[in-house]
Amino acid sequence: MGIPRLAQDLRPYLERCIVTRQTTGDSEIRIARFVVDGPSMVYHIYKLLIRSTVGNSSSLSNEPSYASLNAAVRCFLSDLESCGAAIKHIFFDGGLPLAKRPTRLERLERSRTQLQFQKLTNPILRFLCAESTGQIPAVIGEALWQTGSSRTIASTDFAAPFIVPAVIEHLKNTRWASVVSVVPGEAEAFCAPAAKACNAAILTNDSDLALFKDLASDGVVVLLHSMKLSVTGNARVLEAQCWRPREIVQKLELHGLLGLGFERSKDSTASFGIILQRAKDSRSIAESDTGFTAFQTQFNGPSESATELSSSKSLTNFDPRLSEIVCQLFNASDATVSNSPAILQLSLPILHEDPTRDSSWSYGRSLRHAAYCLLHLHKLKTTKAHPAAELPTSDPSVSELSRKGQRIAEDKLPLTSSHQPISSAKTNMNLLNQYLATASPSTSTSTPPTPTATTYILWALHTVLDQRLTAGKQSYSRNLIKQFLSLTPLPSERQQKPRAGLPVSDSANGWTLLHLNANVQAVLYSARMLKQTVDFLKKNREHDQAGTDDEIAKLAQVLGSMPPIEDLFLDLIGARRLMQQVPQEKLRGMISPIFELASWSLDDMNEAAKEGSSNLEVVVSRKSKKRKKAKVEEDNKASASAAKPRSTNPFNLLTQ
Repeated sequence: MGIPRLAQDLRPYLERCIVTRQTTGDSEIRIARFVVDGPSMVYHIYKLLIRSTVGNSSSLSNEPSYASLNAAVRCFLSDLESCGAAIKHIFFDGGLPLAKRPTRLERLERSRTQLQFQKLTNPILRFLCAESTGQIPAVIGEALWQTGSSRTIASTDFAAPFIVPAVIEHLKNTRWASVVSVVPGEAEAFCAPAAKACNAAILTNDSDLALFKDLASDGVVVLLHSMKLSVTGNARVLEAQCWRPREIVQKLELHGLLGLGFERSKDSTASFGIILQRAKDSRSIAESDTGFTAFQTQFNGPSESATELSSSKSLTNFDPRLSEIVCQLFNASDATVSNSPAILQLSLPILHEDPTRDSSWSYGRSLRHAAYCLLHLHKLKTTKAHPAAELPTSDPSVSELSRKGQRIAEDKLPLTSSHQPISSAKTNMNLLNQYLATASPSTSTSTPPTPTATTYILWALHTVLDQRLTAGKQSYSRNLIKQFLSLTPLPSERQQKPRAGLPVSDSANGWTLLHLNANVQAVLYSARMLKQTVDFLKKNREHDQAGTDDEIAKLAQVLGSMPPIEDLFLDLIGARRLMQQVPQEKLRGMISPIFELASWSLDDMNEAAKEGSSNLEVVVSRKSKKRKKAKVEEDNKASASAAKPRSTNPFNLLTQ
């Protein structure tokens, strides 16, 4: 996660290198093999795409899609290989050391603050020209290798929330699948020993890699952001800057770089000269022996058992966040298990949502809870099968860290041995099954099948609205839902402009639409975590406790058709475009359960121009009497509105 100012301290000692398999007698540093720091590569490429995006690169309504990111990663790896490099390993984080938990919390808080800043500085989100033409992507090759740009690269603390899982999922279906690993710890800890074993350079943007002991003799750390690709005729030359720890140690007259890194980690404000002198003073490090011992442990590399687990690729089937739970639950990684094993912890990313509204992670909670409980039941089963293993004295719980209002807070989900969470998830899966059945083409017609992603998004939308009603929260307005479903146009710039002191409605300011999309994605991601869990248990066939076999088989069957992240986790424009691919009559049948849930009529589904209903949200009760009353009042308002002369002023329409 980076020692502040260490990269600045080491910058004068960067050396030029070129990527090639050719060997010559000159003194140039030549790189022929790479071990890639996966998260660092993904964030680097995402930043390049942000910089190249046409339009307002800082806008939440105009971001690179996951499909564009995956294409860019493929292009990047292909370019490395075309220049002569062999990709030996690509490692991704699958566990978080205890010592890094405070840093993780700081990053979450920083992302939350940035989200709040976005809302303050952009009270109205405009979706620009994307409605008609879509986001125009830059040529990916140019985006990856353009240099000398004066444009600011956006901070990746507030990147799209699922970029790393999206790339892992995608690479597992490419020719690089065999070199992709989700490891029981941080990726950087596995890069160093792997690079030493296969005589490769490490490709990263993290200066901490230079401190690992495995790189002390012949290691090379190549910086992603320094890479430049030039083409002369048919020749492609890729050059970069790198650190060679052994050369740096010799120039600085040190015994190793660990002391330098330790002193800088304690003091990020002192000059390099002072830090260097402290590193040379062995007494300074000796006086802080306890702290230095803990510090250097981070750079010793993984244990033998963790390395074996990484080689087995067992964790590569899991999302990185779910992998963290697996590592803690089964004690599968180094220094990731707390002194209180009854509390397992993971963090949920800050979604691109409205920070003044409820947390989107409150939706889909029951699905994640079921996933955790199924893993717990599997742990109990495997523990009982080994008499020497120690059974837990009490049921543990999972502590989810996520945004709660204006702070980061935890939500504890008990890992009970009962089947209540699983039953709750099954009820939700039954609803999904109904949507999938509705989307299937009729045997008596030639109607093409509905895209599976559309079905999942509609199911997730239904789940969000149902949960809001159950909790007694305000329901999203009908007009807003119709905008989300592409039944009505997005608000124009004129509608979004405040006039005469009147506030812009929720349907027009863009943030409520963004928040609704985040709600939907939270449900979809929770379902994805459940899918990975049941797939794992089905594969292992060790989940026969109290009849969970049948439950798991049913869950696996329903979730088996879930599309990948790049097809399912779309921005608002992408979701609307997906809905437009469905024939109107087909879509009408699929969304009828959503409208019935909120006691809305489908009769005016295509009569947006005639609609004069308010954009304000209304509370819809589950009780049939209140539903009927609301329906009657709504019909009366519509009749009264139709009898009045209608204004062409959009701001007058908002009040009619």
